[in-house]
Amino acid sequence: MLSTRFERIGDLRDLQKAIKHSEEALATTLQDHQDKAAARLSNLGTCLCRRFRRIGDLDDLQKAIKRSEEALNATPQDHPDRAAHHNNLGVMLSERFERIGDLDDLQNATNHGEEALAATPHDHPDRASMHNNLGIWLSTRFERLGDLDDLQKAIWHGEEALAATPQDHPDQVIRHNNLGLWFSTRFDRLGNLSDLQKAIKHGEEALAAIPHDHPDRACSHSNLGILISSRFKRLGDLDDLQTAIKHGEEALAAIPQDSPARRGAHNNLGLRFSARFKRLGYFNDLQKAIKHSEVALDATPRDCPDRASGHDALGSCLYRRFELLGDLDDLQQATKHGEEALAATPQNHPDRAGRHNSLGVMFSTSFERLGDLDPLRKAIKHSEETPAAAPQDHPVRAAIHNNLGNYFSARFQRLGDFDDLRKAFKHGEEALSATPQGHPDRAARLGATLLLFTGRSRESGSILEDAVRLMSSVNL
Repeated sequence: MLSTRFERIGDLRDLQKAIKHSEEALATTLQDHQDKAAARLSNLGTCLCRRFRRIGDLDDLQKAIKRSEEALNATPQDHPDRAAHHNNLGVMLSERFERIGDLDDLQNATNHGEEALAATPHDHPDRASMHNNLGIWLSTRFERLGDLDDLQKAIWHGEEALAATPQDHPDQVIRHNNLGLWFSTRFDRLGNLSDLQKAIKHGEEALAAIPHDHPDRACSHSNLGILISSRFKRLGDLDDLQTAIKHGEEALAAIPQDSPARRGAHNNLGLRFSARFKRLGYFNDLQKAIKHSEVALDATPRDCPDRASGHDALGSCLYRRFELLGDLDDLQQATKHGEEALAATPQNHPDRAGRHNSLGVMFSTSFERLGDLDPLRKAIKHSEETPAAAPQDHPVRAAIHNNLGNYFSARFQRLGDFDDLRKAFKHGEEALSATPQGHPDRAARLGATLLLFTGRSRESGSILEDAVRLMSSVNL
């Protein structure tokens, strides 16, 4: 068959001829052989869908869906081919959802997948792929709607698909990969460490099942590195971070030089080397973090939403290098990247609070280094934006108020404006009240507030008693 030869060799001319022959056969069938119409409608739909995947013309996919719907309608309820027709329609509708984003297509794809599975005998070899498809569609619906029940069902279908797939079958890789992804997603949602452990196990199984020269090894190394990095963040085991870096380097080495996937690999490695620098303090790790972050950012399109996090990561690394070496150019570049990160972050995004706060710290540092009041003014402006973007019960609020108290105090010392001093008092009190009893920063904030309250005896008396009590337990 021409369609089969196209699948084997990839010559588009074979597919074009197959579509032409299928259309001619269908025209004859509709006139004289109604009983054969369903099969020929299905064949034509399949060929059109293959051309859509090759060329990307949405009209081919629309026609493929129409012909497949007609094939299903022409098939008796008790006919064994109904399962295949439902499955084909589910696949095509899911592809249209990926192209257009209409949620109705995803809902209908899921419905057809469930119908296909219900109509397929329990010992049929196609059940594995049907379970797998349903898992993918349900997990996609979870991502869109956030209904945890969809994710639970996706995991169940993934486990059923894996159980129905022979050990030596090449689809073992994708089954393990999918389950790793879905367990990781549930870990992100519920925080249950056992889900992350299962995700890592499936990631390791997927990697072990891939030949060493297979192009998919890069993806499996990357996925496994991400999962192990998440475990490091949760448990703090340095071995996990080392292993995550190793998988990241393996992934990068296996990705072709001209592949856009290299951007993500560089970004991941930049974050991991930065994390290892924070843990061990090796300057070489910080240099590597900066290098990988720069390459990742350079490869990120201007209109890509990932640019915000890329600028933020690079700015943070450059600021740390400034703290180590004192090179003012690093501070200026860090501030520039911080501003770019903030500008690329949507107004209602939860990361805006942290990015305002980081910029406040950078501008304050610039004021301390250069003595120019303009950076101090900007530090105050960004820090004042931060509390509005952070939830009332967020632990970062204490540090934000503490910073603002310091900034207003510094400006008062420079300009002598008592309004700045009053604001410094106010933020010092806010920082103190937001710092839990027994917190290691509480003593220092009490001391700072006490200094600000000099001359206000009625307020400072009780603060002094707390300060003396806490200071006695602080290792100075």
